[in-house]
Amino acid sequence: MEVLEQFGIDWRLLVIQIINFLVLMLILKKLLYKPVMTMLEKRRSEVAASVQAAEDMQKAKDEFSKQAAKEMEAVRQKAHDVTARADETATNIKEQAQEDAKIQAQGIVASAKKEIATEKEKIIDDVRSEIADIVVETTEKVLGQELEGSHEGFIQREVSAKK
Repeated sequence: MEVLEQFGIDWRLLVIQIINFLVLMLILKKLLYKPVMTMLEKRRSEVAASVQAAEDMQKAKDEFSKQAAKEMEAVRQKAHDVTARADETATNIKEQAQEDAKIQAQGIVASAKKEIATEKEKIIDDVRSEIADIVVETTEKVLGQELEGSHEGFIQREVSAKK
């Protein structure tokens, strides 16, 4: 205690100051330190939960992006397949239409040829008939008499036979 007196410190005041300090420490610990530490722990938990939630959201976003990319690729492939089928169908329809048109054109040409042949035969028959009439008239004029029915038929048959 002598050392304290040499420095001018009263030991009773020192003891009271130490008690006051301890009481203040207990009061601060009860009223301030525990609530502050509880609040800090709660805040740390919230921050950790937020960080975890952000990581989970990032993972979900990445998975969604991958899934969306896969689905987009599937949609692109499906669209490509549909386009290819449409092109193939269009080509088949075009070829079928060309074939149908070709067949129809051949039918028209065959029909026209048949009509032409029929008309040709009719015209030839008409011309032969007229030639036979002209031959009969000319023969009558040359002979100066009218031919009998049997001679006229004979001439017409002869002209017709020389087809």
